[in-house]
This record gives sequence, C-alpha cells and structure tokens, in this order.
Amino acid sequence: MSTKELVKPVAVERAYWVVVILPLLAVAAVIGFGVLQETFAKREFRDLVARHVSNNEPVGNPSLTKFFDAETTRENSEKWQKITAAANAVMGKYDGSTVAEMDRLVPANSQWKASAFAQELSDASQPILDELRKLDHNDKAVWVPILFGGIDTRYEAVLESRVLARLIINEFRVAYNMGDTKRAAEVLELLRVLTQATDWQCTAITAFGHAAIVDLRRLLICQSLANEFWTEDQLQQLRDTLKPNGDLDKRWRNMVAGERAFLSSIVGGGESTELSIRSVVFDGRPLAPFGYAHVHLTATLSSLDTIASQTGAGTYQHKGAVDQWQVDQGSRLREHVSINGIPFALGNQFSDYYLPHLRSAGEAFVRWENRRRWALTAIAIKQFQLQEKRWPRSLDELDRVGWTASDTVSENNYGSKPFGYQVVEHDGDNHAILWTANEVKQEGYVSPSPPEEHDPNQPQATVYIR
Repeated sequence: MSTKELVKPVAVERAYWVVVILPLLAVAAVIGFGVLQETFAKREFRDLVARHVSNNEPVGNPSLTKFFDAETTRENSEKWQKITAAANAVMGKYDGSTVAEMDRLVPANSQWKASAFAQELSDASQPILDELRKLDHNDKAVWVPILFGGIDTRYEAVLESRVLARLIINEFRVAYNMGDTKRAAEVLELLRVLTQATDWQCTAITAFGHAAIVDLRRLLICQSLANEFWTEDQLQQLRDTLKPNGDLDKRWRNMVAGERAFLSSIVGGGESTELSIRSVVFDGRPLAPFGYAHVHLTATLSSLDTIASQTGAGTYQHKGAVDQWQVDQGSRLREHVSINGIPFALGNQFSDYYLPHLRSAGEAFVRWENRRRWALTAIAIKQFQLQEKRWPRSLDELDRVGWTASDTVSENNYGSKPFGYQVVEHDGDNHAILWTANEVKQEGYVSPSPPEEHDPNQPQATVYIR
C-alpha cells in the first residue's frame, strides 16, 4: 500500500478524534470555569460574612439571637409574658363577638351601640392594664422568646403584643365616650409605653409589628380631634410624644441586617450551625431544592449590604433609591448564576424573596413618617384654633404654634407635597379637614379637594378637626 493511500485514513481518523475530543474539552473548560467561579465566590462570601462578624453584625441565627438579646432587656420579660398571655385569654373570650360600632370613637352625650360590650371588655381588662402600669419603664424593648430560624422564624410574641394593644384601644374608646380626658390621656400614654416595649429592631416582621402599634396610637389621636375633647395642655403633651421615632437610618440598617443574617444562616454564615439550603421553604415550595450556587449567594449578600447603607430612611429620596436598587440589583442578581448552577431558573428565588420584601419596607418607612407629621399637623391646627379662636387660613399660619411649613408636607411618589387643608362652615358645623395621599389606592398624590367623610377608600388619609 502506498503512502498516499495511507494519508486519507489517517487524516479522517484525526478529524474524528478532533470532533470527539473538542466537545469534551469544551465541557471540561466550562466545568473548570464554573468550579473556579464557585471557589472565588465562596471565598468572597466568607470574606463578606467575616466583615460583618468584625463589625458585630448578625450573620446567622445564633448571632441574630445575641443581637436581639443586646437590643432588648430582660428586666420585665417574665411579667410581660404573663401580661400578654392574660390579654390573649381575655380577648379570646370576646373575639368571636360582632358588635356594631365597636371600632368607632363616639363622643360623650352620644349613643354608642357598643357601649355595654366595650365596658364589659374594659372591666375584664383592668387587672391586665394595672399590671402593665406597674412595669418599670425602660429605654429598651422588652425581651421576648423569639426562636430565630431564618425565613421560617415564628413571631408569636409580636402578634401577642398587638392583642394587648387592642385592649388598650378599647379602654381609650370607653374613656372618650365618657368624656374623661384625663383617663384617655393616661391610656394613650400606656399605648406609648407599649410601643416602646415592642420596639424590636431586628427584622422586617418585627419592624412592621412595632409600626402597626405606633400607627394605631396616631390614628386614635387623629380620630379624637373630630370632636371637642382635649385641653390646650393635653394637646401639647400629645404633640410632645409624637417626636421622630428615633434614628430611622439605624432602624433601616438593623432591619436589613436581620434579613441578611437569615440569608447567611442558610449556608452557615461562618457560625457553627449550618442549615440545609434544600430545606428552606418559601411561598409553599423549596427555595432551592437542588442546592444553591455561591455565585448567586454572594451577589445577593453584597446587594443587601448596598441597600443597608442607604441613608435617609423615611424620605421620598430613600424610597426612590430602594426602588431603583430593586430594578438594578434585580437584574444583577438574575445574571449572577453559576455556570454549574442546576437549573438557571432557580437563580431568581432569593431575588423573588428579598427584593419586593425590602421595597415594601422602604415604602412603609415613608408612610410611617408621613403619618407622624400628619398627626402633628392636625394637633397644631386644633392648638391654633384654641389659641386664636379661629381656624388657620392656611397651614402657613401654623408657625404661630411652632409648626413650620416644611413640617406640613407629605412624602409620596411625586416628591414632597403639602397636606390638603380646608375649613368647612355649613349649617352651624364649623370644622377643618386635613388630608393626605390616598394610601389604599396608592395614587401617590394629594388631591386638591377633600374626600367624602367616612370614605372607605381613605380610612387613614383624612382627619376632621372640630
């Protein structure tokens, strides 16, 4: 056989091996790159967690527990748990009852259909409220047993405190219906003590639970202005209790730190205990049934670090920054999936959990601050009316009672806009109306005219002052 006759089979054989080997080499290269990608991502993840540890920030469930312990006091913990248990027992007897007008503030000398029921509940609540009055007040929130377990953490203690708030609110309605301003003021102070005791700054859920109680107190104050009730001195005392609720930026950082600790805990977070990422369930399904790539975990943790450092919590600018962060980081997180990640579709699961969660929190911080300024403005209007014997012609006149124009604005989707204000004189009913943006419809702007009284679409956006 000649040399020329051998060349063709050899060339074909080499081509065959090239065809076979090249795809294998390509697969090996992809796998190798993925391994390197994961190796560096895991190292970066551990470095991020180490930085949090050095800053005494929670990085998992054990350290989140230590963080919570440091931010709370055990001084009245045992008594507190007995009080909340008793409140739940009392409310459990009345919860199934449906009583007309139970949730209304009815002034003295007016018929209140729920009066007998409310008085019965008030009588049953007195031993509980008496014990609450005896507690030594502390600047720190009271310690309660919260077993941190990532996104599966149970918050019974937060829910129980809201039941106690319901008893206090009922007590206020009874006092209001009796025309007893001294008793009503004492009850509002008791509700303020409750907000201080439940000020657990560690996760989004605890932040929302605390804010709900704060909002209930502000709402009661606003509703109470619908009738002649408070004296000038009492109005000033109420106004003094509605000062800014601490350092909002610190609250924001603590909340994001707690959520970030849940993420760190899934892969150990540098702590001794390590959860199985396959066991974490979100929205009724496993968060990552096949495991998770450190590439995406690192990108998510880094993203949470970015938003935790955002300042200006409670302002429109902060909310806008959080919204933009969701857009930017959402795309970024979806891109950071390991080449070796088992399917790419799983790369969005953490994003789906954290991004809407924190965006809602950003909106809530703005809403809480708006409602605080709104309640203060309403009080200032009534103070002006008592002092000047007339309603202010505009909110600018409130500077006579120490309230500046910059305080009478609402942060919303269109920036800072003044609250709506109007004086109504009709058939002897002389009153003022203060309104803000419609939070239920989330329109984001303050309408030029006041909504109808008792508009179900604006339960917390209008206050009537008489």
